[in-house]
This record gives sequence, C-alpha cells and structure tokens, in this order.
Amino acid sequence: MSPGASVVIVAKSGAATATFEELKSEWLLLARRLSILPSAE
Repeated sequence: MSPGASVVIVAKSGAATATFEELKSEWLLLARRLSILPSAE
C-alpha cells in the first residue's frame, strides 16, 4: 500500500455481535490476503 493511502472498512450486520478478537482476526486474515500490511523485517 502506498504511504498516505486510506482503507475503508464496511462491516456486515453480523459484525455487531462479534467480539473484538473475532473482528481483529478476520481483518488481519483479509489484510494479509490483500498484501496491504507492511512486511515484517
């Protein structure tokens, strides 16, 4: 991702009952699939 770029997240209604850990885990999984996280060095 380019520096200064923004990410917009749209949640489905099921997210309202999910825990923070469930939401975080799913977001990290999707972010890795899209390669939008900085690589760990």
